[in-house]
Amino acid sequence: MISGKDLRIGNIIRCTHHLPIGFRVPLMIHSNVTEIREGMVGTGEGFYKFADIVPIPLTVDILLKAGAKSITETEYIISKIAEKDPDVYILKDMNSFYLSIAQGGKYSIGVDYLHQLQNLYYVLTGRELNVNI
Repeated sequence: MISGKDLRIGNIIRCTHHLPIGFRVPLMIHSNVTEIREGMVGTGEGFYKFADIVPIPLTVDILLKAGAKSITETEYIISKIAEKDPDVYILKDMNSFYLSIAQGGKYSIGVDYLHQLQNLYYVLTGRELNVNI
């Protein structure tokens, strides 16, 4: 489950549905958030309660689909689009990703989910992170 305060319009999430025995299975692979209401999230496919959405775990594959380039096995860069934008360096350590700088080192808490990366990128650059999932 994701809290509404963690989401922004444009975030990519996974929607689920409840089975009678309490298990959750994917209803669709992913969907873009189009609206955030009290207790609900609007997507291109309809509205879902917060209990029925889950974050998409961040992986190297998703990072590369977001436009990142591999520097080393554990270091990645999302290059700036405009001159005023910063290059966004990302470090993979164990099962989490962290914001970094060119010289290395962790400069954030762990970024475990795609929507967290999208939100951080937006804060740093003022631009949406386009992800081709």
